[in-house]
Amino acid sequence: MQDMVMYGIVGAVTASVAVFVASRRGAKLEPKIVEELQKAGGSLRLPALVTAVGLKDSFINRGKLIQAIAPLVRSGAVLEEDDPAATARTRLELKTFRLKA
Repeated sequence: MQDMVMYGIVGAVTASVAVFVASRRGAKLEPKIVEELQKAGGSLRLPALVTAVGLKDSFINRGKLIQAIAPLVRSGAVLEEDDPAATARTRLELKTFRLKA
């Protein structure tokens, strides 16, 4: 029984540290994301935005960027647009982020 409690505590601490690290990483990228969107005239597709902020375009880095831009989307500073013609395979390639005018 004590082992189960210990596993639960370790799992909870690990999850909270992971969320903390991801939010710090995102906070470092947020100003760069806004700057690159402004340079591009206000709108960029996800692959172009990933490379513009200095990351290699990969599935993992696209996920990191989406997590980093999420607070900006929630606050309304950046709009996230999905292409209605996108398929499951092309969804991330066609996702566009635009500064709110």
